[in-house]
Amino acid sequence: MNKTLYFLRSGSYDYIHSGCDLYASFDLVARHIVDPPLSSLGKDEANKLKERIGIFPIVISSPTRRSHETAQILGKKVIIEPGVREIEYSMSNFISYADFYDANGKPYVDTARMLFVRNFIANQLIEKYGHCMTRIQSLFDYLESLPDTTIAIVSHGFFLKVIESYCKNPHIAKDPTSLLSCFSGEKQTYGFCDGFIATMRNKEIAYERNI
Repeated sequence: MNKTLYFLRSGSYDYIHSGCDLYASFDLVARHIVDPPLSSLGKDEANKLKERIGIFPIVISSPTRRSHETAQILGKKVIIEPGVREIEYSMSNFISYADFYDANGKPYVDTARMLFVRNFIANQLIEKYGHCMTRIQSLFDYLESLPDTTIAIVSHGFFLKVIESYCKNPHIAKDPTSLLSCFSGEKQTYGFCDGFIATMRNKEIAYERNI
């Protein structure tokens, strides 16, 4: 049984919510208080990916609006799956409002990303590390049950990066600190409509390459 799996971040969206700064906007999206749609740029990104790769027979999508709209562009059959949602968190789990900005009001986005990873490992986010690992294994079991074909999974940056790390090193499931060797947070996760390819053969999943 062989499958080719495209793990993809959704297309771009307008993440600055009306009347909010970046910190508050990130937090509103993270806690599902707002659910922004694809922007015009995001639709273009998804359509360009479709032109480059083609239509997927099956697309598994996070329930977020931006993911679903990306999936509808990319796939013949779209399945909404809550199990591919982003890791659950709020901004205050890992960085305060005051620490997010420098003296000139510039956001420390890279610092916030690294603190996210470290606090994820330390079980300081809303979703605990072990729960996320269980969710990944459940996703793999579900993908195994689907027909042998090319399948796209449209999700979110942090969750996808942890899946990629799991594919490269399954030991991260039992050794959280080993995640840092694959994903420290020093670099961004993926660009919009970017991701990676993996293969599933006889219940074994293997990372192939980034796209």
